[in-house]
Amino acid sequence: MTYMSSDDEQVRAGLESLREDIDVIDLKIVEELAESVRERRKIAEKIGAYKKQHEIPVRDQGREGKVISDRRERGRSKGLPGDMIERLFKDIIADAREHE
Repeated sequence: MTYMSSDDEQVRAGLESLREDIDVIDLKIVEELAESVRERRKIAEKIGAYKKQHEIPVRDQGREGKVISDRRERGRSKGLPGDMIERLFKDIIADAREHE
């Protein structure tokens, strides 16, 4: 049996409180991302219809590269790691292609 001192309990409670703060922020991120992705998908569907109507290929690697580079730099200017932003936008762009 492990005995926890009141100091240990306070430490655990403090950590749990901080984790709850992270959970709240994470939920806000998910909600905001979900709304933005829904909006982006609607536009991607319109782009897909336009491309189909005009017989334009769905994938435009040049455009994708420019978007990723731009978003990476914008993220970095906001203090975010460029690699994280690049991975995020690669996934977002792949999702958009599925909806084009």
